[in-house]
Amino acid sequence: MNTGSPWLLFLGVSLFAIGNGFTYGQQAAYFAELFPASIRYSGVSITYAIGAILGGAFAPMIATWLVQETGTATSVAFYIAGVMVVAFAATLLLRDRTGIPLGPDHEAEQSRGAVYGMR
Repeated sequence: MNTGSPWLLFLGVSLFAIGNGFTYGQQAAYFAELFPASIRYSGVSITYAIGAILGGAFAPMIATWLVQETGTATSVAFYIAGVMVVAFAATLLLRDRTGIPLGPDHEAEQSRGAVYGMR
């Protein structure tokens, strides 16, 4: 964005959109596997909403503050990279739930903790 070139901006936004598509494509199925059938809709919607608030509501304010303090958008890139590292670490803590049936008849298997170290 700081290059002043519309073509480089287009390239950067395009690469971001492609990467974003790779994450959103599987997100719904992944979230559905994290919660037992009896609380799946509430669990997914509440955690998605909280994540959107924490990740989406404060990010523009943090980015604005970083640019004001440092005078460069590079600090925002480091902020985004840091958030990505935290998200990646959190994803690594999630238990692989492949092979667990998602129906209500398998509540006991689904109720086993979705995060390593939990029940």
